[in-house]
Amino acid sequence: MPAERNPAHERRRAFTVVLVDDEPLIRGAIGQALAAGGLELVGEAANATDAVDVVVDLRPDVVLIDLRLPGTAGSKRSSG
Repeated sequence: MPAERNPAHERRRAFTVVLVDDEPLIRGAIGQALAAGGLELVGEAANATDAVDVVVDLRPDVVLIDLRLPGTAGSKRSSG
């Protein structure tokens, strides 16, 4: 007897993710890991200003952001 197909399961889409980190190698490695895990990387940003623009434009399900991103309040490396 063939297994029954679940149409709701088949229509499920991957979670969309925007990745924000100032290090290109880190973004690349995490992006590969996300794709391998079945998530869809829809955008990347290297700084907080660009991150806001990308997130507003793309409306991802999840945003992964470096909490110590230079130039942000969470960074001890911020200028000012």
